[in-house]
Amino acid sequence: MKSLLNRSLPMGGLIILSFLLGSCQEGKQGPAGSAGTELPSVYASIYCDSGEDSLVAADAEVLIFGLDVVPEVKVNGQSVMQSGGFIWYGSLLPVTIGQDVSLQISYAAPDGSQKQAIAQSQIPGEFHFVTHSPDSTYELTLGQPLTVGWSSSSGGDGYLIRFYAAYLYVDSVGNSQYGYTDFDTLVTQNTVTIPAGRLFPDLPQTGSIDDYYGSLGLTVIKGPVQVGQRGNVTGDATGFFYTLRNAGYLSFGENGFAAATPSPHETGENQGDLVTRIRSHLLP
Repeated sequence: MKSLLNRSLPMGGLIILSFLLGSCQEGKQGPAGSAGTELPSVYASIYCDSGEDSLVAADAEVLIFGLDVVPEVKVNGQSVMQSGGFIWYGSLLPVTIGQDVSLQISYAAPDGSQKQAIAQSQIPGEFHFVTHSPDSTYELTLGQPLTVGWSSSSGGDGYLIRFYAAYLYVDSVGNSQYGYTDFDTLVTQNTVTIPAGRLFPDLPQTGSIDDYYGSLGLTVIKGPVQVGQRGNVTGDATGFFYTLRNAGYLSFGENGFAAATPSPHETGENQGDLVTRIRSHLLP
């Protein structure tokens, strides 16, 4: 096996929406009128990339469950296009860093009365990696943990870190094998350390790595991220509304395997998947 030098390492929304869907308590149930009737459930996010400019392009994604009528969905007063079922997706006009963002959902109840649910959030501030550069590709030291740090994002409530790696290795009897790992974690501090055993989890103690490729992505989140926090959608629905900002991803690898095996952060991820990841790893 080639020596893995200890340089540094390079990471990238229904993933964040799915991540978040796991464990938060939702808001009230039982809309005015029918006792015991559940309110519609809303899971929504505004996602934008990081950058030096004060204006950034943002996308909205809204998932709605529990309605038998088509509602009207707006973000900052702008209608969001329905993309299928009760899923809305729309590219918004550029938003300002730190700008307040409002979500409004309107629908007609069975008795004909008009219902409305609202949620408020804010676009998180600029932040970036401080221990590594997204413009470089790094190597890892076999058997050593990986520590990555970043600057604070004003208004952020947590940071979602996703680590991905694919690797070729020789097992203890000399056979070539393929290994893969893909996991995420949610933290509130400005650093994360990934244990050595999670970087190459399939590698036996007597094995060696022929080649590998991976990435580590970083996204700041504003919204309910602590276990037990109530959803922030109020009025005639319950649920969660998040604003997300991406700091990019770090790359690592060696040889040609890196070029031939793109990571999820290069090929792109569904925005709702990002929220699912957040929800499945809510902070204790």
